[in-house]
Amino acid sequence: MGTSERKKREKRKRRDDIIDAAEKVFFSKGFESTTMDDIAVQSELSKGTLYLYFKSKEDLHLAVAMRSISILNWLTEGIAIEAHNAIQKLKTLGHTFISFAKQYPGHLQSILHVERLDFRQLSLSKNDLKHVIFSETPVKMVMELVEQGVSEGIIRKDISPGIIANMLWTQMLGLFQFVNSQKGLFEMVELTEDELFENYMELVLSGVKS
Repeated sequence: MGTSERKKREKRKRRDDIIDAAEKVFFSKGFESTTMDDIAVQSELSKGTLYLYFKSKEDLHLAVAMRSISILNWLTEGIAIEAHNAIQKLKTLGHTFISFAKQYPGHLQSILHVERLDFRQLSLSKNDLKHVIFSETPVKMVMELVEQGVSEGIIRKDISPGIIANMLWTQMLGLFQFVNSQKGLFEMVELTEDELFENYMELVLSGVKS
């Protein structure tokens, strides 16, 4: 291996190590409370070294969120090619998302907090960020499944697939946000999270059926 290739590999590893450290601190202290100093201590690097790899805490936060999205994409891999109609696939996707939320709660929070980022502090422009999120997240798969449902005649075509897909995605994120902040409320009315999510999917998908 040449010197140039070795340096690239070392740089990639250093970047991954920084993201690993950021995950630990973000997940334990919370995204707002974490500072770059905290991450520097966790990574055993100087704060100046962190800034060589990430322009800001927001850039580092986005890197953690994109890693979280990669995990979610890995879990949903194969759903689009299952031998079922689009509505059944959307239900499977919803259940997979729920499993992800339970298995990777910190990673879910990193995705939910993306909308709170200060876009002025990011290396990416707001439009570039939108492109990354909507091309690399399950939104793209939701869009494809909605289009499949329209062609199958089981999803309404009076609303554009893009609007339906983005509404399904943002409503699911919003539901997780609400559940995380109102756990005590569900206990008071004797409603479990599983019951809430199951009925949510039934209601929402009923609304997009043709």
